[in-house]
Parts: sequence; structure tokens; C-alpha cells
Amino acid sequence: MSHNLGLNIALPQIVEPLSFEEYFNVLSTSTSQNLNKEKVFKRYLCFGSLPKTAELQSGNEIREYVESRYGATLLEGIALVRPRTNMQAYLNLLGYIVRNIGAIMSPGSLVGALEKRGTNITKNTVGEYLKLAYKNGLLCCAKRIDLKTNTLLARGEKYYIKDLGFRHFLERQVPKEEECDALIENAIYLELNRRYERVFVGKLGAHTIDFVCSSKNGTDNGCANRHYYQIVRNPFEFDEKNERIAPLLALRDNYPKTFLTLEKTEGGCFAGVKCEYIIDWLLDQKATI
Repeated sequence: MSHNLGLNIALPQIVEPLSFEEYFNVLSTSTSQNLNKEKVFKRYLCFGSLPKTAELQSGNEIREYVESRYGATLLEGIALVRPRTNMQAYLNLLGYIVRNIGAIMSPGSLVGALEKRGTNITKNTVGEYLKLAYKNGLLCCAKRIDLKTNTLLARGEKYYIKDLGFRHFLERQVPKEEECDALIENAIYLELNRRYERVFVGKLGAHTIDFVCSSKNGTDNGCANRHYYQIVRNPFEFDEKNERIAPLLALRDNYPKTFLTLEKTEGGCFAGVKCEYIIDWLLDQKATI
């Protein structure tokens, strides 16, 4: 998605992060030992995948690099484009988004959330700050599509960080266990953006389909060549009424559907829907679109 700030200035941008498969392969070539993919995935969730991070060994080296890269991008971008920016308000906005990955937001709801936390900011300013973050390569946005009407919704979207290391830059700590599911959702969004032309969040009545994707020959609202993805822990441990499972099963069209599972499962299919362990799926960039 293109966000034009109406500027002719080339903003400093973070170098394109590696996919998890690329990140894993770089680490594999730098060690003679067989890597534990679950441990590598935890490191990826914590520090992100800027190319240099895969070459560094110690946590301190990675932290210093991530902090220097993001610090420079933020400061240089602000200095070039909006030298009078309220940096604290900008960081508060980014921090709130990073702590609420996976939540449906909008510029208006962000204003309210920040005001409750003592940051006075206007909707227009939030919009400009979001554009700046897109342009800097810090954030990306997933619009929602109503699956009953096949129309894009004007309000409410999800914001994701373009590299998971940005969270570490802002929070300065290893993610807590309860934060990992949101970071995994973010990682999946980034991978889907590599594999598909368009990635939306699906709305099905009061329920959400995590991701609705379409290939390059899809239409503007993603109606053609769809693929649905829903993140679940283990579909075989719940009944079909589970709130994470039921919405995907309720879709009656013939487009492919996949449960991306947080746990390894013995079965490869649940109620006719393909199941793939998230880490294995991330390591398989040749997966069928």
C-alpha cells in the first residue's frame, strides 16, 4: 500500500528485513550445529530479522545494533520531514500500536487511547504520524474486508510492525509469553505479504478471519483467487464451536482455507481445513499459494 506524504524528500528507511526462512538459513550457515527451529523462532520474535542481526552472536550485540538502526531512522526521518514533531507523542503513538498488535484500530480510536494515557494529540496529527511511520518503513496497515458484501471497510484496520525488532527498540525487553501470540500474528502477516499481492483482515458478522489473501490476478477487493488463514493453537483440542475455529468453518465458498497452528498437530486436516504448524509453514516459502 502506497502512502504519499506529498514530499520530494527521500526519507531514511530501515533495510528490508529477512523472511524467517532466510533468517534461519543465514544462522544455519554460520554454525556447524543443527539449529533448534523453535529457539531460532523465539530469537526472531524478540530481535526481528534485519539482515545484520542474523550474523551477530550475543544478545548485547544484537540489541546495540537494533537500537542504533532504529534510533537513526526515527531521528533522521523526523529531522528531514517534520523537525517540529512532538517526538514524545510520536513515540507514544508507536509504542501503543506495538503493545496492541492484532487489535482493530483507527486514527480516531488512537486519539482516544493516547488521551487516556495523558498524550494530547489530534486526529490529523495521528494521521500524519502514521504516514511518516509507513514512509520510514516502520509500520504497515491491513485493511478490513466485509466477507458478506465483499467490500472494504472505511473504518477500523490493523497495524503491524515491518520488523519485529522495532518492538524491542521501543520496549527494551524480551517479550512476555502473553505477548508472543500477537508477535506471531505479525510475523504471519509479513510472510503473507511476501507470498500474496493483497492481504486483508476479514470481517464475518461479529467474527474475524485473521487474513484474507489474494494473488496478483485478484480483483481490487481481493475477491478472486482467495485464500483464508486463521491462527489457532490446536484445532484438535477444541470443538467446532470454538471462536477461533467456527468462523472459518462457517465460510461456505470454495476458496482454500488453512489453520495455522501454534502447536504441532498429528492431523494435517481438521473438518476439511488444512492445518500447518506455523514455524514449518514459515520455513516453507514454496508453499502453494
